[in-house]
Amino acid sequence: MTEANVSHVPVTEWAALVPELMVSDLAHSLDVYSRLFGFTLNYTRPGFAT
Repeated sequence: MTEANVSHVPVTEWAALVPELMVSDLAHSLDVYSRLFGFTLNYTRPGFAT
């Protein structure tokens, strides 16, 4: 492994898990997952939200 491929940032914890689910109705799914299940919307882009 070359020096360019090595991260010098220490890993102190796991990265957050971000699920990506395919849905047929994004607006309805966002409502259900946020209002009913308590998920938080962090950002969006056309046709995609996380």
